Amino acid sequence: MSGDFRLAQISDSHVRADDDGAAAQRLQRAVRQAERYRADAIVITGDLVNNERADEYRVLADTIRDVATPIYLMPGNHDDYAHLRSAFPDHKYLPSEGAISYAIDSYPVRIV
Repeated sequence: MSGDFRLAQISDSHVRADDDGAAAQRLQRAVRQAERYRADAIVITGDLVNNERADEYRVLADTIRDVATPIYLMPGNHDDYAHLRSAFPDHKYLPSEGAISYAIDSYPVRIV
């Protein structure tokens, strides 16, 4: 990593499964923009989905599946922890039970 560190934050994506992909497309555009800015990591903060439904988390997972930049998810008050964990089993930083809070110490800044 160079002397610079770029952390992108995308907030309140409110991904839905019933809007013909409009929210997912907005999120994809934001992620692509962060990658164009050469973000070293992207943090997507809640509300990740709109209605706390499992199908919305699947749409979210599909939307960010092929992003090369590391993505960290931080749920908001409209997020269901069980559905989030189920849709993102490969996001090992997510605690396996209880409230979802964590810290990432892999960068020049601590992500909490």
